[in-house]
Amino acid sequence: MKTMRITTERGKDHATLRLAGWLVGGPGTIALSRRIRRLLARGVRAITVDLAAARVIDCAGIGLLLRCRQEAIRRGGE
Repeated sequence: MKTMRITTERGKDHATLRLAGWLVGGPGTIALSRRIRRLLARGVRAITVDLAAARVIDCAGIGLLLRCRQEAIRRGGE
């Protein structure tokens, strides 16, 4: 099974999520979605997703990133 590791660096209103591994449909995308929603709920308004160490991103991963962006904008973030 291909996995994804997520690390978070957080400031007051900004967070950087660094992804390593496989951003593909399944548990990895669910975990990333939950983490982003949690950050937005806690007042983080700017989230950077660092994909430099992502080995593979499939259409489910791209779709997730787009949905998370829409959610952030809806909540007044970016």
